[in-house]
Amino acid sequence: MRKLITNALIITVDQTFAIYKNGMVIIDDDVISYVGEINQAIIDQSAVDEVIDAEGNIIMPGLVNAHTHLPMTLFSGYGSGLPLKEWLEDKIWPAESKLTPNDIYIGTKMGIMQMLLSGTTCFLDMYYFIDDMARAIDEMGIRAVLSRAVMDIGGFDYRLKESIDSIKKYEEHKMIDIMVGPHAVYTNSKEGLQQILEVAKKYNKSMHVHVSETEDEVKNCNNEHGMTPVEYFDELGLFDVPFVAAHCVHVTDNDIKIMANKKVNAVHCPTSNMKLASGIAPIQQMIDAGINVALGTDGSSSNNNVDMFEEMHVAALIGKMKNGDPTALNAKTVIQMATINGAKALGVDEKVGSIEKGKHADLIMMDMKSPFSQPDREFLDHIVYSMGRGQVKMTMIAGKVLQKNGIIKNSDFKKLREQFNNCVDRLC
Repeated sequence: MRKLITNALIITVDQTFAIYKNGMVIIDDDVISYVGEINQAIIDQSAVDEVIDAEGNIIMPGLVNAHTHLPMTLFSGYGSGLPLKEWLEDKIWPAESKLTPNDIYIGTKMGIMQMLLSGTTCFLDMYYFIDDMARAIDEMGIRAVLSRAVMDIGGFDYRLKESIDSIKKYEEHKMIDIMVGPHAVYTNSKEGLQQILEVAKKYNKSMHVHVSETEDEVKNCNNEHGMTPVEYFDELGLFDVPFVAAHCVHVTDNDIKIMANKKVNAVHCPTSNMKLASGIAPIQQMIDAGINVALGTDGSSSNNNVDMFEEMHVAALIGKMKNGDPTALNAKTVIQMATINGAKALGVDEKVGSIEKGKHADLIMMDMKSPFSQPDREFLDHIVYSMGRGQVKMTMIAGKVLQKNGIIKNSDFKKLREQFNNCVDRLC
């Protein structure tokens, strides 16, 4: 089936960051076959099955949430106001011990609904009950990379086995990829990390890990191992495989040098880091060092949503404050962090992350007629500083329109809301 999107302001986020002010996109099944200025000759020669008139609105790549714990929509606001250690040990981990497969399925569906409404088309997750997350992903049609959280607390072996099982089960899945997910330096032993590394090497998989999120994490690692978490992971050889380091708040100059040399992907989670008072990551310094920096929301319990437009806004503002420089983390850079950089971190940048010929049609339409997008110029700044989820008019994944004007295809929110709150009442 061939679709034509026309009369669009197209922000490609390709290598040249090409922008077409009177553009069109042709999609054959799920793949983009043309992007550029409107070309009537091409249209006339094409047998188009469906025309989407963008009416001058923005068409841009779907956003990529590069670090989240999606089922934690169930814990949104739970334990609010506590530091990370107390929040985890006194609130989250006890509540998580009550989770059932159905809870995971329902929580994931609610999270995906938030994502589709706010322009996210792909995400990287760390959690468990992978099959139940996958069931929700299949039903909702989103693209995902999943990692089974593995830690020593409460049993290492079965968690690692579940991670291996998920690698095998979803190897051929069109919309789901798998990473291995050691939780953090403070929840994984040296021996456990080495076993996980062997799994990553054997199955050619990336690692997804929390890194240097808090001062205490770095301090304790220095006390125990005589080095920072980044230095420790490097010594163990964990950076010998593709690596996604979530948070990276308290990284040293030497850490940044190591990460750049080993091509470690960093994921900035500014809203969660602020809510937990973990600190502000030195993102501009990482970018200047050549590190690929993506953007993530973290889980809803430490953010309270998975809205990547909000994350872009916060990232841009605190990046400038961190550096005392209004030119730091400009709008173009932050948009790249939320799209193509995220796709690179997830290892799916050959498929998605930009609007280019040969890539899958994961894209969104933003309302340029909204009061929040006026005046109708400086639209990159509008995307980061004034527009938001309320201006997401359409979400398309793999060539399929899954959300249009706030209506999600094949979704019964009233029923889901009732199921969701029943789960919450039992858990918290």
